[in-house]
Amino acid sequence: MVRYILIGIAAGLTSALLYLAIITGSPLAALLFYAAPLPIIIVTLGWGTITGAVAALTGTGAILIGLSGELALFFFALSAAPSTFLAHLGTLWRSTDPDDPKVREYYPIGRLIIWTAVLAALAILLTLPLFGGDLETYRAALKENLRLLFASELSPAGDLPEGFDTEALLDFLAIALPVVGAVLWMLTELLNLYLAGKIVAASARLQRPWPKLAEIEFPQTASAVFAGAVLISFVDGLIGFAGSVLTATFGTAFALLGLAVLHSITAGSSARVFILGTTYMLLLLTGWIGVALAAVGLAEPFLRIRARRAGRGPGTPT
Repeated sequence: MVRYILIGIAAGLTSALLYLAIITGSPLAALLFYAAPLPIIIVTLGWGTITGAVAALTGTGAILIGLSGELALFFFALSAAPSTFLAHLGTLWRSTDPDDPKVREYYPIGRLIIWTAVLAALAILLTLPLFGGDLETYRAALKENLRLLFASELSPAGDLPEGFDTEALLDFLAIALPVVGAVLWMLTELLNLYLAGKIVAASARLQRPWPKLAEIEFPQTASAVFAGAVLISFVDGLIGFAGSVLTATFGTAFALLGLAVLHSITAGSSARVFILGTTYMLLLLTGWIGVALAAVGLAEPFLRIRARRAGRGPGTPT
């Protein structure tokens, strides 16, 4: 047990250092910042939730002692706690055969993705108090910070053409950045979970078989939540803001499900490499292909595209 605690402490200190790298302002610092959850997720998957909790608390305590309570709070709320929770979900299993305890059902990866979407939206909403608490103050503070960034010597704003409406750009960014931030948080968290899983599996400590990602399923309630979020996004104020962020994260989740469908139905096809390569290239070049993938993901629970392609009939969604 002592060894597990020491592993947790080491992981927590490493995570805190990665998180604080953003202070340096270098391009590499951003990459290290987004990798901050990785040590916590690794020890949670490989050594258990208690070790992960020790890592989360150690990292938080180190930032609290070394810098400030505010930074420690945001590290815990936006990085350490959600990462420990998501990794914990990845370790869950239940026995499905009372006569053979080795027959297990593991926590579905689809539900893990949905939880990540929910936590990504919450992560952005938790930043509201940092900028005043209400939506107008929040966007005004974002806009002012962006204006200062554009005015700095590192900003490309000086290269903007004469007559360019900087204020309109700042207004747009103040609205769009929280939504983009939620999606980025979600994708980096999922990437960290994937990388941590691969690392732990390579060390033979992963306590579950590697999931078949092309076969992920979402709970039936996910479509209803997405539809509700879309409707709420048209409401003014904080409620509409929350709906917009949740729409973005759930839309991203369904785009990932659409990718899973595409991977599944192209299996064995001679055009598989071309189709997948083109899709990923378009994803990098334009976000609109993500909308099409999300539409496929939304249709999958009802049309059972993968089951039909495999000749199993429509089946029943899980």
